[in-house]
Amino acid sequence: MEAIERINDLYQKFIRYHARFADTQYVLPDAKVDYLRQMARASNQTLALCNPGRNDYHFLNLCCEEFSHLFTGVVTIDQFISAMHPDDLFHFMHAWEIAFQFMEGKSTDQLNDYSLMLECRMLDKNQQYQRIMFKYLMVEEYDFKRYGQVLLFMKPIAGGKADQPSRGIYIIDIANKEFVYSGRENLISHRELEVLRHSQKGLTSDEIAEKMDIKSNTVNNHRCNILRKLSVRDNGFAVMYLRNMGVI
Repeated sequence: MEAIERINDLYQKFIRYHARFADTQYVLPDAKVDYLRQMARASNQTLALCNPGRNDYHFLNLCCEEFSHLFTGVVTIDQFISAMHPDDLFHFMHAWEIAFQFMEGKSTDQLNDYSLMLECRMLDKNQQYQRIMFKYLMVEEYDFKRYGQVLLFMKPIAGGKADQPSRGIYIIDIANKEFVYSGRENLISHRELEVLRHSQKGLTSDEIAEKMDIKSNTVNNHRCNILRKLSVRDNGFAVMYLRNMGVI
């Protein structure tokens, strides 16, 4: 596929500048892998070690039995994307193109500071498509300072509309919990995030309006905008979504 070839070209360019990520399967020590697996279990997420150089995903933890046919053991990238909804494949490739472009000019040490977030629908063992949040991170084995590892955390979207996935592509500054990239149509503004942060504390629209010195109708508009951008049903699910993204 032309899109896959494009991503491969970008990856080859990427590893010329970031050689630590050229061939990364199994480079993390057992203690680190066990820690990551425990973290995935605690947050009820599927976890995979990714290696574009070897064309595979090595799954370490499975959170949902519906995908046991796919997210088990070593899965090639071709097998992985074959379970993706055809309408979401370009979105997946486009997200990685944006990520590689974002990483140009960044030092290898800086790459650990960011995560890539997107969403695709995957075919479960019942032949139904489910919305899945993808969160890609980069980590390093500091004992050697030579290797890097790409991680994928995956989580089904609770409270979403199965036929209306979010088309957002987000790059997040992990430490500061800020968006450093977001497509214009799916951009979640600072004001919208502020509304959600107050919402998770149980404040009403009137109380949020008073705190933010805006009108209650404006608060409600912010709420509606977030639901539309994330394609979820209510504010409770929006809070869960953004918490999983790591921005609230």
